[in-house]
Amino acid sequence: QWIEDVSNRLSTAQSMSMSTQADIEIKIKTINELLLVKDEGFNKVHNIVELGQSVLANTAASGHAVIVAEIQDLQSQWSQLVARLAESRVEVDDSISKWSGFLDSINQLQLNVQSMEKIFNAVAPIQSQSNEKRAQIDKLRNLDEKIRVEKIEVENLKAKLQTILLSSASQNQSTLQAQDVLGQFDSLETKVKTLLQERELQFNDHKSFRIAQENLGQYIQRCKD
Repeated sequence: QWIEDVSNRLSTAQSMSMSTQADIEIKIKTINELLLVKDEGFNKVHNIVELGQSVLANTAASGHAVIVAEIQDLQSQWSQLVARLAESRVEVDDSISKWSGFLDSINQLQLNVQSMEKIFNAVAPIQSQSNEKRAQIDKLRNLDEKIRVEKIEVENLKAKLQTILLSSASQNQSTLQAQDVLGQFDSLETKVKTLLQERELQFNDHKSFRIAQENLGQYIQRCKD
């Protein structure tokens, strides 16, 4: 009965959500409490085995098989429970590492987005001279390339976030923050691509205008000549 009770408590702990840091901490606490009863369980099993040996000594040979089978079944149940406890702890430790790594990546992405936003805001104003327009386009292309490289990690983070959301019945502050940062990245990517296209079109139009202006000037000069 005692092993069954601990097993049920472990099953409850194993079914707990691990979608947030708080969830993981609660699960760790629950599993650690169960791990503390492991020594008590070893003693209980050991005492029962010793008691069984005493019973065997005072039982007819015809009854030995039943007693031995019960003792072996008890030892098997206990061994399985101990293995489940160990597996659960490893699972929690792995989740801690993954969740912590996910949040670290989101925080780093937020810093990167803020840095790229500053670059974008600095380079965004429209320029009047051809050399300035060319320099602006080069800077926007460099920024677009940075975003393209960053997007590889962003797509991985989106997939991890989706997994977390699917495993949790509700959202929390951390997942909301992650969604917000990923949204900021997508917004910046759109702004950079849109502005780059606009500036390239304006540069080409300006270049065409200057060429046409020069051709007109040359034509007028030839007419004068």
